[in-house]
Amino acid sequence: MFELEFSFSPFWFLLILPVSAGLAWLSYRNAKERFSPTVWWTLLSIRALIVAIILTFLLEPVIRSQEKVRNLPVIAWLHDASESMMASEDSSRIKTLLPEQFKGFERNIPEAEGSLQAFNFGEGITGSFHPDSLNYNRGETNLTSALKDISERFTGRRLAAVVIFSDGITTSGDNPLYMLDRLGAPVYTVLAGDTVPRKDLSIGDIQVNEIAYIGSEVPVRVLLRSTGYNGEETEVKLLHKGKILDARKIQVRADLPEQELFFSVKPTEAGQQAYEFQVKSLPGEKVLQNNQARFYLKVLENRMKIAVFAGGPHPDLGAIQRALTRFDQYQSEVYKRKTKSSFYLNPDAKTLQDYDLFVFHNFPAGPQDKEWLNQILDRVEKGNVPVLFIAGAQTDMRTDERLLKYLGVVPATWSEQTSEALTYIEPAYHNHATWTFDSKWDEWLTHAPPLIRNNSDWQPKSNTRVYGKAIIKSVKLQFPVFAFQEQLGRKNMVIIGENIWRWRTHAYLETQSFDAFDIWLGNCLQWLTTREDKRKFKVYPVKPLFTATDRILLRGEVYDDTYQPLSGAEIQLKLQPGDGEEQTFYLSENADKQYSLELFGLPEGTYTFRAETTLKDKTVLKDQGQFSVGKSDIEFLRLTADAGLMRQLAERSGGEVVRLEDLPALADKLLTLETMKTVVDYRIHAMDLNRLLWPLIILFLLFTLEWVIRKWNGVA
Repeated sequence: MFELEFSFSPFWFLLILPVSAGLAWLSYRNAKERFSPTVWWTLLSIRALIVAIILTFLLEPVIRSQEKVRNLPVIAWLHDASESMMASEDSSRIKTLLPEQFKGFERNIPEAEGSLQAFNFGEGITGSFHPDSLNYNRGETNLTSALKDISERFTGRRLAAVVIFSDGITTSGDNPLYMLDRLGAPVYTVLAGDTVPRKDLSIGDIQVNEIAYIGSEVPVRVLLRSTGYNGEETEVKLLHKGKILDARKIQVRADLPEQELFFSVKPTEAGQQAYEFQVKSLPGEKVLQNNQARFYLKVLENRMKIAVFAGGPHPDLGAIQRALTRFDQYQSEVYKRKTKSSFYLNPDAKTLQDYDLFVFHNFPAGPQDKEWLNQILDRVEKGNVPVLFIAGAQTDMRTDERLLKYLGVVPATWSEQTSEALTYIEPAYHNHATWTFDSKWDEWLTHAPPLIRNNSDWQPKSNTRVYGKAIIKSVKLQFPVFAFQEQLGRKNMVIIGENIWRWRTHAYLETQSFDAFDIWLGNCLQWLTTREDKRKFKVYPVKPLFTATDRILLRGEVYDDTYQPLSGAEIQLKLQPGDGEEQTFYLSENADKQYSLELFGLPEGTYTFRAETTLKDKTVLKDQGQFSVGKSDIEFLRLTADAGLMRQLAERSGGEVVRLEDLPALADKLLTLETMKTVVDYRIHAMDLNRLLWPLIILFLLFTLEWVIRKWNGVA
């Protein structure tokens, strides 16, 4: 069905024919004696037609057509391809019976009545399902993610039903029951696996601080789970590089299916260190993959030492110290002025050489601090030690002008007056290394209580980035509140205002957590203490520890003498497993002059690598590093099928639980559902004639025909 529409009133169309005829007559009224009557009328008609077409297009004609479309209902089949499916005694039955039953199910759904879409899922939808190639290799089961993917894939189409074949053991994601309302379709579940608990021992949760230090004692809590045993004795071992560090004899009990065990390790070398728990198997145990589990420690040589110098007691100091307790890599000492001649804890001139960061709070506060300030600045100068400077109401910048050299924001003129100031964030701060938050962090800080800000004329130096600015009396100003500077390899951060303890309290009142403040301060300290890597060639993993289901990605960067990225480099990487054969790989270049290598299927273990590239001037650059791959045995921690979850999914959505043997018969039942009715839609197609080429071609041919006739009759 076609309809012709105009953007303007169609009544204008009634004038087109007389206007076209009139304009054509005016064009040829004086040329009647030059042509024969037949030729004259022909030319008159062509000219009238040309004018009519042009006038018609001024009305913006649109041709609309209507197309009838049948939207078939969709039946989604979700097949659990996780490793736990093969951990049951039902596994051989699944592999032999499932292909036959699914093919019968598929045959019973006519193509004219419904569309069957079949998928595998593990950590989400992982590809199409094919009954003749069953693979159970997914290291996670996230049914919620799979249902979400189905909901999004078929948005705008009629989803008639979802059929799930699974053991119901979910190992990641939220409760899938929360997805039923969003899905909007009945769910039919086909239960696989064993519903009766079997004899099994397994290593459960391992709780340990991931960061440790050489020579320090690290407590480790491990959970031993047992089912089907009572009174038997087993042994739990803790190993490092194949060496037994500790072993415990444990008696398993039916009335105590989970036992907490406490071990400790004392690292002797720095780097990423892998440790392993092993539990000795007992008679009747079929699945042994969960009898061992690894954990990893990032072992550092020493903690980062921070010295806080304060002009006197202040609640800000408590807020800073409590925030620092969240980060094991920091060790701090606070030196507070007690009198003009003493501190509560007296500093030691020799100890100053051990500190990696200095924090000044209301320090210096006067001439009494000049001697210690000079000693600290000597250490800052010689060791390029970073500084966090908090200017408060008691700070006196006139104590020693030498301090100004090491700050990114300094007062052009000094004032002892203060005022309250709120803080707002510059959008550019989102691109800084210390920004790890969502956009709500801006709002949190903007609504935080005000700081007491010194009213001096604070001016940023070159290379200083001012990201926090003041709001005074509801007016946003360009006055700095906090800023970062990196100059000649030395970093500093300046906060102009005291009472940051209010920010920490505000964070808890707003979010029931101190994270918003503590993580921000931790990020700032990490930026200050991280030395910029100026190597011309570096290859590194995107993270030090990968799980078995992670994408293992290494990146490479090559720079010239001006530290501009180089293109076209060939980067060779030799990968060495702990006790395996060395392999050679090459990194590929992307559009941003960065290089990357993606590795697949690496077994559990620690890997070292050596990378090398040769520049055009024959300079050879080298780098090396390491990363670890942990085996994911999460699919083997629970071996009993969750029939309760599968039943709830079916009942709450209006579906039902069916047996695998009844799968072909389920198709007949689905065809009777209300949701299986085919919906007929009508699609409207609009075609704007002004945008088409063929009307212009017709006009061109008409003009050409008119010109040829005139020329043929001797008229130009």
